[in-house]
Amino acid sequence: YNDTDGEDVTIVFMGDTAGAVSPGDISYFVLAGPMGVLGGLDAGLLAKASGLTSPEQAATAFRSQPAALLTRLNGKLHGVRPREHDRHGLVVNAARVPADSNTGGAAAGTKTVTAAHLPVLAQLGFSVGLTRLDAGAAVRGPWVLRDAAAQAVYVARGSGRVQVAGAGGASTLLDAEVAAGSLLVVPRYGVSLAAADDAGGMELVSLIKSPRPATEHFTGKGSVIGGLTAEIVQAALNVSPEFVEQLRTKY
Repeated sequence: YNDTDGEDVTIVFMGDTAGAVSPGDISYFVLAGPMGVLGGLDAGLLAKASGLTSPEQAATAFRSQPAALLTRLNGKLHGVRPREHDRHGLVVNAARVPADSNTGGAAAGTKTVTAAHLPVLAQLGFSVGLTRLDAGAAVRGPWVLRDAAAQAVYVARGSGRVQVAGAGGASTLLDAEVAAGSLLVVPRYGVSLAAADDAGGMELVSLIKSPRPATEHFTGKGSVIGGLTAEIVQAALNVSPEFVEQLRTKY
């Protein structure tokens, strides 16, 4: 329920649909309206089960709402207020979650909300990644999730470019310009690289199919290249010592 005048709220439904009624689609169990599950029951039997006096009352109660998922109200619902105890165990303030290390320098930052911050995520088998890329072509990556977790990535704000490379060879799975409202999928073992446009930056929200994902970076401090000796990196990449130092110390 959004009772704020002039301010929209965006809700993104993302989840594992392998066990859905129709795999690949989210199964909605809505009480009323055109998609309401009770609308498929006999009105007479529903009236008896609900303590109503007639089938007409049951039809009125559960079939009068024409809106499917979202309803625009004629006025505010007075007295409807969020209750703090309803948030317990289900809501976490992402601003209090510490930033991940080695995420692209001062112009880029990521946070990963895991089961350590919100225990219910362990039951769901998910975590949430938040990425902020400031204006000025900030870049995050390249990175991969070590535990082979797939990701659904939603562009919450701004625009930029996202590339995804496949494992096992120099194959580009995705190379696309994205903007707010875009949704993309990074498959298991996909190596990702995201860059924001010069103006406005970009923010990404990722649903990760792992309650405690581990991210591996390929460049910069704490990366795979940073963990090898300079001589090995130089020989493997066939580059100069100065070039190796630049790769190992960035960010």
